[in-house]
Amino acid sequence: MSTGDNMENWEEHEMMWKDDLQSYRMHLVESVNYQKICPALLTHKVIDNEDHEELSNHYTIRTEKMRTNRLIDILQRKNEQSYLKFLDVLGAYYPIVFTEMTGKEPKTIASDTSLFDVPKDELCPLLMQALDRMQQENFDFSRRLSRCSHALEDRIQECERSNKKIKDLQQRVDRYDNIDSEMATLRQDVDRLKTENYTVCMRMIDTNSENSKLRDTNMKLKNDNDKLRVDLQKLESCVALERNQSVRLRNRLQCSPSDRDIMEMKKEIDELKLKLAQAHSQSYRDEDNDMRIQILKRDKDEAIEMYAEALDNLNKLREDCANAESARDKYLDEKEQLDLTCSVLRSDCDMYKMRRDTVWQQLQEVEKEREMVMKERNEAQSFAKACMQEKAQYRTQIRQLEERFDQQTQSLLEKEREVLSVKAILRDQNRIAEGCSWPNTYKPTTNSIGTSTASSTPTAQTDSDEASDRGFRKRTHRTKYYSKFLKSSEIYSQPDVGVNLNGIKNVFPEIPLAPNYGPNDKDGLAHPQAQNRKRLYSMEYYLKEDLTNVVREERKSKEIKRQPAHRRKKVQNNSSSSKQRSSESMSTNSNEDSPPEQNDNVMLSMASLSL
Repeated sequence: MSTGDNMENWEEHEMMWKDDLQSYRMHLVESVNYQKICPALLTHKVIDNEDHEELSNHYTIRTEKMRTNRLIDILQRKNEQSYLKFLDVLGAYYPIVFTEMTGKEPKTIASDTSLFDVPKDELCPLLMQALDRMQQENFDFSRRLSRCSHALEDRIQECERSNKKIKDLQQRVDRYDNIDSEMATLRQDVDRLKTENYTVCMRMIDTNSENSKLRDTNMKLKNDNDKLRVDLQKLESCVALERNQSVRLRNRLQCSPSDRDIMEMKKEIDELKLKLAQAHSQSYRDEDNDMRIQILKRDKDEAIEMYAEALDNLNKLREDCANAESARDKYLDEKEQLDLTCSVLRSDCDMYKMRRDTVWQQLQEVEKEREMVMKERNEAQSFAKACMQEKAQYRTQIRQLEERFDQQTQSLLEKEREVLSVKAILRDQNRIAEGCSWPNTYKPTTNSIGTSTASSTPTAQTDSDEASDRGFRKRTHRTKYYSKFLKSSEIYSQPDVGVNLNGIKNVFPEIPLAPNYGPNDKDGLAHPQAQNRKRLYSMEYYLKEDLTNVVREERKSKEIKRQPAHRRKKVQNNSSSSKQRSSESMSTNSNEDSPPEQNDNVMLSMASLSL
């Protein structure tokens, strides 16, 4: 008995702490964070590594509330000691929850670093885990930062693109505003027509409903009239039968004997009885007359026999007459019934004929209405088809206009780029003319660049523009992919000599080489490779500077386009005047400093560059 009581008490105690844990489930789920108390639970061995893996990495457990809920389920499978350790952890991290669950104050509130007295053997792996976790977080943060920087750069580029698109869209918006205003007026007209159509349709529906109601009432009245006609005909036939029967009864009454005749016949019978009695009395008196009496008796018997035969014949005749009369009455009744059925059938036939006529008229009216509706539907379909065709035409026109607009904008941008590239080339030529010392061996072939440009036709100008654009593109490509170009051109194929002369000629064919350059010079000395590289790097530097200037020019032109019209004209006038001044100053400086032969060489080199 004692063991049984102990088992019951133990089960009750276990049920008590499980019930307490279950009762505070929702409060724990809302207030406790599993990630915060996870190390303490692992150190106190409330949960093991498998439980920790399940709580942190299971695909069904996604949120912290789900993890705490699952933690409570795991604790219910554990014993009371794990429950008490869980309460101690709650007292350390969540003292308010601990007091609400137990009604007591927590013993000690430890800090985040020294929460529990952990032995050194178990502290090292925990610290290593924390270090790995922090390193992983740092790596993730750096990776996110790099992603954010790349995303920011992409965003900046997208913003620039969006600004371009905004300009185009602004023009389209201005164009579409007019279309929207026209569409608004057309929509108002359409709404007005829709309301009018709706009112007309409602009136038509009301009239159709009233017409259908009138038709139903008319049909009901016609059916009632037909029924009344049939009833009237039946009553007329019944009256006719009653009249015939009354006539028969009257005739029978007229043919039957009257009361006077019956009284006279009774009197005659009484007289005959008196005479017979007198005759009997006389027979007693007159015995002489026995013979006569016998004769009379014989006559009487013969008369009685004859009378009986006549009565039999009369009865037979009366029976035959009665049978004939009954058969006649029967046939007359059948005839009257047949007449009645025939009259009813005639009335029904007439009624059905009338119904047929009415239904035929209704069918004709319905067919007419259907034809009208079909015509209206065909008209509506044709109108909708025409509207769709017009809509498609308008759409195609809008697309064509948009394509033309895009083509014109693209052509405008290309022309602006060509103009800017030509300006940059001219600026580069002026700079090269100022900074480089050209050889005296080059001379103009036929005419100078000024005379050729002044006397050239428009086709020659376009050809020169295209050639300058091609040369500019080649130079930009070579500067962008300079190392690859050096390998392809094999400039440094002869390290002893310095730089390959053919490779140098292929780099910039329009720029002549300096004197005493390469192995074929007069001195016969091999120049160092650094001096030749210096020249190439200076070329690269000038080209990169030219590219930056072109980009600046494009940005300035975009900024000028964003400004209003009057300010744009002022800026263009100022820029053109400043360019003229700079070109005049450059020309005067070049004319003052350089001799005429050198100027001719510079002009020749500029012409070759432009070509």
